[in-house]
Parts: sequence; C-alpha cells; structure tokens
Amino acid sequence: MTLLNPGVNWTIVTGGATSLASSIALIPVGDSVIRTITFTIDENFQDTVLLNWSEISAASNALGQADIDSQADGTNFNQGGETNDLNDDDIINQNGLTGGDEDDHDPAKILVQQIFDLALKKTLNSTTPGPFVQGDVVSFDIKIYNQGTIDATNINITDYVPVGLTLSNPGVTWTAVSSGTTTLVSPIASLAAGDSVIRTITFTINSSFQGSSIRNWSEISSATNAIGLADVDSNPDGTNFNQSGETNDLLDDDVINQNGMTGGDEDDHDLAEIEVTQIFDLALKKTLSPLSAGPFSPGGTVSFDIKIYNQGTIDASSVNVTDYVPTGLSLLNPGTTWTSVSGGTTSLVTSIPIIAAGDSVIRTISFTINSDFQLFSLRNWSEISSATNALGLSDVDSNPDGTNFNQSGETDDLLDDNVIDQNGMTGGDEDDHDPQEIIIEQIFDLALKKKLS
Repeated sequence: MTLLNPGVNWTIVTGGATSLASSIALIPVGDSVIRTITFTIDENFQDTVLLNWSEISAASNALGQADIDSQADGTNFNQGGETNDLNDDDIINQNGLTGGDEDDHDPAKILVQQIFDLALKKTLNSTTPGPFVQGDVVSFDIKIYNQGTIDATNINITDYVPVGLTLSNPGVTWTAVSSGTTTLVSPIASLAAGDSVIRTITFTINSSFQGSSIRNWSEISSATNAIGLADVDSNPDGTNFNQSGETNDLLDDDVINQNGMTGGDEDDHDLAEIEVTQIFDLALKKTLSPLSAGPFSPGGTVSFDIKIYNQGTIDASSVNVTDYVPTGLSLLNPGTTWTSVSGGTTSLVTSIPIIAAGDSVIRTISFTINSDFQLFSLRNWSEISSATNALGLSDVDSNPDGTNFNQSGETDDLLDDNVIDQNGMTGGDEDDHDPQEIIIEQIFDLALKKKLS
C-alpha cells in the first residue's frame, strides 16, 4: 500500500508507519471519533490479502492515568494480545494487560484480486524474411506476454515441429526433438506482470520437403506463480489442439485477447506459417544406347536411351514419354514397353510412377531399320508428353505434350540436341524434347554379266 496525500491528514510514512498530522484534541467520556486513512494498492503487489493495522500510539487525560487494559505506543505487535491474525479483529472488550486482546490495536483485511494470464504470439523473425525454398533456414520469434497482475515463473514452451523442418542446434536453447516436439532447455525464470519476453527458434527446411507451406505451432506448456493461480483464459499444456479454441487454421493467428475457457482462442497457443517455393521442372535427353554402337545399315537394329531428369524441387509422378517414330524405323516388340505405333507415335505402356526431385530415370526404345530405307541418316525425337506432381504445378520451362514441333524452342535440327538447361517459355530450347540422329551406311553396288544369247 502507498499512503494517499501524505502530510495532509497523515504524516509522511517513515519506517513503515504514519500518524495523524493533528492529534485528536478531545474525546469526551463515552464518545467516539472516526479518522479515515486512504491508500493506493501498489501495482506490483503480488499477494491476494492485505492486513492494515492501526494503534492508539499516545493519549492523555486530566488526571494522568494510564489506560486500564492496554498500553498506548507506536510499535506493532509488541504487547500482550497483539498478533498478526484476525482473531482479535474488532474486539474492544478484552484486557490486553492480562493476556486478552490489546483493544487499542486493530486490523482491517482486504482481498486483492490477482489475475494470472499468459499469452503467446509466434511470428517470422526479421532475419529470415523469405521467400523460402528447400534447404533454407527459417527463424520464428515466440513472444510470451504476461497480461495478468502477478509475476509468472518457470515458464516453458512446447514447439510442435512439423514435417519439413529440422531443428537447428538441438540441445542448446531447445531440447532435441522427441515425438515431434521440443521445449526450452531452460524455462523462463520470471516474467513480471505487464511485461513480455521473446524466445527464438530456428529450423532448416528439409531438402526433401514436398509441400507448398509449413505451419509451425508453439504453446505455453507450463508456468507457475507465487500464489498458485491458474491461467484465467487458457490451460497451459504440451499437447497440440486439445483445448477449446485450438484449431489448425489461421483464424486465431496472433490473437491474444480471447478466452479459451469460453470457446474463444486459446491465447497461449499460436502459429506462424511460411510459404515454400517449389519448382516443377522435367527435362529429357535422348542418346544412342551403348547396346547400339553402330555402324548402322538397312535391316539392322538400333536402340536409344531416353533419360528423363527431374530438375525441380518436387517429385514428379505418372511421367509418360512420346516417341515420334520416323519413316525408316519399325518399333521392336510393340505393346511390351512401348505401345503399338499409331499416327507415327508410340508412348510408354506404363508411365514412370515417380521421379524424385534431383533424380533421373532411363527408358530404352529399340527399332529395326527398314531394309528398304534409302537415306543416309535417321533422326528420332522423343518428348515428355505428360506428368503430374502433388501440388499440381506446371513445368517452369516447357509444356509437356504429345505433338512434335509445336512449341517455342522445338526445331527439326540438331542445335538443341541434348540441351536441358534452357527455357522453352522464353524462346530457348524446349528441354523436355530431344532428338538423336544416326548415320546409315548405304552401299551403291551394280554388277553386270554378259553371255551369249
């Protein structure tokens, strides 16, 4: 308590005591008087009960007599019958000189309502603003607010580590991740009423992460205070989404002024979400198979290796390839690995189920060179005709289809042979489309035989 208007009716507080600025001049026999004292309850008061004692410290009378059942002085609890409790509250009929209540000394008790209320807000740290891709570092600030009137102690935080993030430096500030969670190695020792504190958590985005966004939640999992109060509007714990007002959406992002006990946001529990840029990028390179060294001649066989690259960050699925079969070649074993040729094209009987990001696969196609083929060379084109991915992204630098030479960067020449690093969307090579040419040895050999008719 702090005395209001010291020096007016009551002296300035010294040594924890104040007295009347002007003594009561006279109280007639059988009469009584009232003096009022007013205080402000200190803002940083941390208990629920205040006991304020007053005592007659001095008095005189015309005959110089002493009080018959108490001893007037200005020292608290120094006389028989004075105790720091409420057993003698308002008692004025006992004899303090014989062990009863010291009746010139009395308390008044007030109850002070204290509120224990913590909240948490999670935001992206300014040192890692994004945009983000696989392998990047991302930091989040977890700000803990003491919205109550009483200091909080031993505050711990649970962070629910989602798939796609790996905790940096486990065991330093945050414990090693166990069952998808981590907590502070050292709880926050104390957080004063009205104050706030920040703890930062840092992750690496997994290089294999396949999603477009990551949502990371944190929660106040435990906290104490000097008088054992429970939080007024949330239940600190270490289990995600188990309380009223906790939902896996963004409606309660950064909300710290609702009551989770009555259906509002559980304000000691908050998320931060980041977008992760994913790239879908396939390319194709067609080369002569090592099984077909050449030289080639009509009637011989030739095999080509079609290598499909996943140059992006996200896995490709259901990848199919169209091979444009030129005049002069006949597909070997149609219907086995490659469909029967129709309209001059063939495609894989079974699409490639998956090509992981950064990986590649090879499909081989084999032909017989027609025995009546009359030219010196054959050029065979292949193209990625279809592909999907989990996010429904389009290829960043090509348009998979099954039609030859219909896109920018596709030309019937060898300038773009084996090129897989250009952008077909901006006039470069359509890198999911590639040729391979072979030279055919032709023999011109006439003979003549003459005989008598």
